[in-house]
Amino acid sequence: MKIKSTISSSLFLLVFSATAAFAGLQNVNESTKIKASSKLLQKSNTSTSRWFDYGDAINNYYYNNVNDSSVIMSYPFFPDSTLKYNFSNGLSNTFHCIGNILQPTDTLFNNVWYNDNLKLLPTSTYTVDSIATEFFYIRNITNVTDSLIIKVGVNPTATQSGNRQFVANVFFYDNFGDSLVKFKDVPYSSTKNEMGTILNSKRIAIALDSAFFADTTEYGSNIIMISTADLQMANAGSCVYTSMSFKPGFTWNLNTDTLNTKNYIRYFYYKEQKNNHDNVVRYYRGDVKGVDYNRSYIVPTNIRYNNAATWNNKMYPRNAYSKASTQDQYYFQYKISSSNGGVVSVGINENSISSNNLSIYPNPTSNILYIKMNASNTATAKLININGQVVYTENVANKTNTTIDMNTFAKGIYTLQIVSDKGVETKKVIKN
Repeated sequence: MKIKSTISSSLFLLVFSATAAFAGLQNVNESTKIKASSKLLQKSNTSTSRWFDYGDAINNYYYNNVNDSSVIMSYPFFPDSTLKYNFSNGLSNTFHCIGNILQPTDTLFNNVWYNDNLKLLPTSTYTVDSIATEFFYIRNITNVTDSLIIKVGVNPTATQSGNRQFVANVFFYDNFGDSLVKFKDVPYSSTKNEMGTILNSKRIAIALDSAFFADTTEYGSNIIMISTADLQMANAGSCVYTSMSFKPGFTWNLNTDTLNTKNYIRYFYYKEQKNNHDNVVRYYRGDVKGVDYNRSYIVPTNIRYNNAATWNNKMYPRNAYSKASTQDQYYFQYKISSSNGGVVSVGINENSISSNNLSIYPNPTSNILYIKMNASNTATAKLININGQVVYTENVANKTNTTIDMNTFAKGIYTLQIVSDKGVETKKVIKN
């Protein structure tokens, strides 16, 4: 199996060495908070059990076919209705709850990066052993305990989750090649601000206190893994339904308070793909014509407070909400096992892999980042931060090595991208 050199192939980012990755396990209510690396998670994949992450799978697909990969972003969400975020193009209402549907039989999970791993067939039953996610927990009020509410379920009834569709706008059709967008309903409870009733589900309340806040990765994010092995076995063809919401341990004063002095969550997501490939992950695929049910969901203000007509008590699919940012894929990963699945076996398309032969060291780094690559007649190096901003650009045409002084950049995770006549290649860089 050939290993790609691009953004991490799981949500657990490469910030710890293999020897230290599982040091200091800490129980947080029903969840286990683990500092881990993507390499360790990939080693746990087998022919009967593996991690599924749709954002990662389609990111791999685009890397393999057009030598491009996605930028990871973060966005805040909060249960209050009056809160707005100030973007460059104006104010926008907050999202109050986010959700996700995983359809693990999707063919995108069977690309070359998952060779020899479990392949779920349309006839496969399966168990959801664990789910995992990653986020920033911002904590300005230190004497309270907030809560992260995660709910996960399988096998909903047709009444709880039916199939729906909407007519795509021109933007969607031009970029994704389909006029009808089909999706699964995700029920929503406005009284609890979480996913509504699913026949077989589990609700986990994770205490967010000072100890949780202090136990972070090296760039400040929090990673949680939650056991869901007690869920009912999923039927063949069933999807996995998940929601995540934040419950503050303090009183929010309407029209007065701002998040500048409060506690809140910033969740991670893969930025949408648009205009063929633009260093971001494409989410809804027109080539499958409406049978791709993998999707992220949101709860905007009108649904939160039952002012959304036929959308009341249902989450919005992300690609039904806005034209400018329709395909964002949220960071949820699922450990799934099956005794009646197949095994991924795909040939490697060598022509689709960049021949830049990019290598970097040391990584993580706090000072100089050394870069080696094959010389190209035209080549540009870019450094992109977690907010998708290009913070450094250099013309590296005909160069085989260069350096970037990381001293001036904030601690965190970055994407190094080399764009040349040999293709596009990316590597994750961690500034510590």
